[in-house]
Amino acid sequence: MGLGFGAGLILSFIMTLYAGYAFYNLVKCPACGGRLNRFKNGKRVPKKQAFKQLEAGNRCRHCGWGPTVGG
Repeated sequence: MGLGFGAGLILSFIMTLYAGYAFYNLVKCPACGGRLNRFKNGKRVPKKQAFKQLEAGNRCRHCGWGPTVGG
């Protein structure tokens, strides 16, 4: 196992942590700024449920904003 393998493993781990952080903290409602992948009480929505809600274009839990079709 060389230096390249170790560096790749560490980078992979860091990117996995960052992706989880970004998914739950950086996906926000454009109207109120509420995090779309969290419940009102602040707990995380399970990933499978969160992806389904994002794909379906569900409304924001905090303010009720929803994407509009055809603007």
